[in-house]
Amino acid sequence: MWRRFRVLVCFACIALGVGAAVLGVRSYYVSDTLHLAARSHGDIFNGDEWSAEVFSNRGSIRFNVNTRRWHTVLENNHMPENGGPHWYSGPDQPVTPLPTRDLFGDRGAGFDRFGFGVGQYASTSSEGTDWTTYGHTAVRSPHWFISILLIVPPAMVLRRVMRLRYRRRAGLCPACGYDLRATPDRCPECGRQVPNSNDKPQAVR
Repeated sequence: MWRRFRVLVCFACIALGVGAAVLGVRSYYVSDTLHLAARSHGDIFNGDEWSAEVFSNRGSIRFNVNTRRWHTVLENNHMPENGGPHWYSGPDQPVTPLPTRDLFGDRGAGFDRFGFGVGQYASTSSEGTDWTTYGHTAVRSPHWFISILLIVPPAMVLRRVMRLRYRRRAGLCPACGYDLRATPDRCPECGRQVPNSNDKPQAVR
């Protein structure tokens, strides 16, 4: 049961990796945005909100988290509506720089090099007794890097599973591949004891 579940997870990861590669090619022609969520609570005078989005354009994927807190007496604040996931696409757009120190000075932090980056930005605005704080965190990675992470490790696991299955069916040692038809209980090459020794190995035609 666990082995079957592991194989299904591997195939799912490979499918996601192929999807990331296809999305990477698409990103040079169309910009895609997946709005994950937007939540807020409080009232027009005191409250906070956050939102999260994923952007795909020009060969990279960017994940954004935005936060805002406010306290206002002089002017009513707009309360954004809570929203769930939705996807929308648009024309190709330039890659937006991450909110690093290079872009925002002391208000920014992080790095943005060779398609990889992490950036964080925070600011506060106030007027009299009213104040609002903003926070923005962004992470960027190339599509090809995500594809490699999703495809290569599961492919190696699947290769190992298929090799073990072939060796068991062929009557070979699962560890070293030595022919066990003459000694089915233990491998004379590596000394490994073979489970289910009462089952006769099947010859592969």
